[in-house]
Amino acid sequence: MTTAESLLAGPRGRRMLLAYARDAERTLHSDFRSDSFDHAVFLASYHLESGREGARVLFGPGAEEAQRTVLTADDVAHRLSQVPLPEVTAVALRSALADAVDAACYWQDPDGEAQIHRSTDVPVLSFVVR
Repeated sequence: MTTAESLLAGPRGRRMLLAYARDAERTLHSDFRSDSFDHAVFLASYHLESGREGARVLFGPGAEEAQRTVLTADDVAHRLSQVPLPEVTAVALRSALADAVDAACYWQDPDGEAQIHRSTDVPVLSFVVR
């Protein structure tokens, strides 16, 4: 099994790849953008977790519009395919790995992000490993 296959095979590897892509996009575009991959992950996670104890909440200016904006895993996958990924560095990988490990909650049902990376098209995630 290759490294890419190993990362794509498990939840921590897939979450690490998504964290790497989110960090890459934030590095390139530090300002908030409603059409960003990072924002798509947040909104899709919000809707997937809706009604769950400990779920994400939206409040403040723009919250009502965001609550009405429903993004699917396919929408997230499309935005991921638009993220220009920089050269992989040890620092970036450690950061993404730390995010993935910090989010591990084996005793709980999967959160919205876990549901996204479970359902996101594997070829799109493969794009991150290239």
